[in-house]
Amino acid sequence: MAPSEGDDILADQAASSVRSLISQALNEDPPVALDPEILALYGTACWGAGRVGESVAADRLCVRGGRIPQRVRFRAAFWALHRGDGALALRHLGQFEEADPENSAVLLGTAYAFFYLEEYRTAAGVFRRLERERPQLRSPAAMAVACEALAEGRTDVAVTLPPLPDLPAGVGDVLQIRLLHGPRAAAGHASRLRAVRPDSLPLTRVHCEFLVEEEDLPAADAEVTRALRRWPDDGVLWRCKGAVQQAAEPVAALTCFTRAVELAPADPESRFGMAAVLRTLGRDADAQRAYRIGVYLDPDDPRQDMSGGSSVPGDLLE
Repeated sequence: MAPSEGDDILADQAASSVRSLISQALNEDPPVALDPEILALYGTACWGAGRVGESVAADRLCVRGGRIPQRVRFRAAFWALHRGDGALALRHLGQFEEADPENSAVLLGTAYAFFYLEEYRTAAGVFRRLERERPQLRSPAAMAVACEALAEGRTDVAVTLPPLPDLPAGVGDVLQIRLLHGPRAAAGHASRLRAVRPDSLPLTRVHCEFLVEEEDLPAADAEVTRALRRWPDDGVLWRCKGAVQQAAEPVAALTCFTRAVELAPADPESRFGMAAVLRTLGRDADAQRAYRIGVYLDPDDPRQDMSGGSSVPGDLLE
C-alpha cells in the first residue's frame, strides 16, 4: 500500500523518543519543563501532521522553558488570529517585523491583527499594500474593501478569515468552517474533502473529531473504527474511539484513552477524556491527576474548574 498523507510524520524513532520525554515530564508531580527547542520541533511536527491541539499544547510547554523559538512565535501568532486575539498576535508578529519587514505572511498577519483590534483604517492600509505588492494573495483585496467600509461605519461587509499556514491540505479550511458554522458543517466539509483525498490521515482525524463533537456517535464510531484499521498508531483516533465509548462502555473507553495518551502525550483532550472515564469508574484520585495534567496542557479549557483548584498560569503564549 502506498504511504498515506500524514501517517508517518511522527512515527520515526526521534519523535518516539520525544513522546517518551514528554510523557515522563508530564507524569512528574509537578510536571517538569523540557528543552524548548525539543518541544518546538515536536510542536512543528504535530502542526505539520494536522494535530493542532497537541501542537498548541506543546508550544505552551515550550514557553514554560523560558524562551520562545521563532517558529513557535509564528505559529502562535496565527493561532491567536484564528481565535480573534489581535493583541496577542501583534505581540508575536512584532518579533519578526524588524528582522524581515517584507515578509508577506507577517504583513498579512499584522493586517488581520489590526482588523481584530478594530483599527480598520490601519488594517486597510496594510491590506492595500499587500494587494499591490502580493497580487497572488486572494484575501487582501476583499479585506481592504471590508476594512474601509467598517472604518466608515458600514457593517454589511464580507470578510475572510486569516489563514492557518503550514497545515496539511484542507485542514485549515475545515477548522475555519468549524469556527464560522459549527462542527456539523466542518464534519460535512471534511467528508467531501476526504472523497478527493481518501489517503489523508489529517482530514480523517478532523472528520472524526467533529463527528464526535457533533455527538453523531454512530457515524463517528463507524469512521473511527475504519480509520483505526488503517492507522492503528494514531493517538487522536484512539481519543475519538474513547469518546464514542465513554458513556456506554467506560472500561473499554479507558483502554482507548490510555492508548491515546501514550501516542499523543501532549493532547489535552485525551487527558480530559481519560479523567472523565476514571471519575465514572470511581477512581477519583486518578481522575484528579488526569484533570490536572489536562489543565497544565490547556489552562484556557473551561473544564479546568474540575481539576480540584489546581493553580495554573493564564495563557502561556502571552
